Amino acid sequence: MDSISEHLSHLSPREREIAHLVACAQSNAQIGEALDISPKTVETHLRRAYERIGIGVETGRRQRRIALAVAYALAHHDHPEVSHAKPPLP
Repeated sequence: MDSISEHLSHLSPREREIAHLVACAQSNAQIGEALDISPKTVETHLRRAYERIGIGVETGRRQRRIALAVAYALAHHDHPEVSHAKPPLP
């Protein structure tokens, strides 16, 4: 568990925000709309987040999203709102 939290601590605040929305099962388009950024910018943040926590590019897109969502949820397991809450809009 500490290892997961440690990896997530390397994410930027925006990457953590996006990881939270991925954990809430939001699509790139939905994340972009919520954060007022393009889906392509969301993908860029996700790519950097994957690199920072060691999820390789050889892993498929869906598997990367699942791995990030699971990592985020495990790191925030004591916060039940992770599974359904949306962060406030900026």
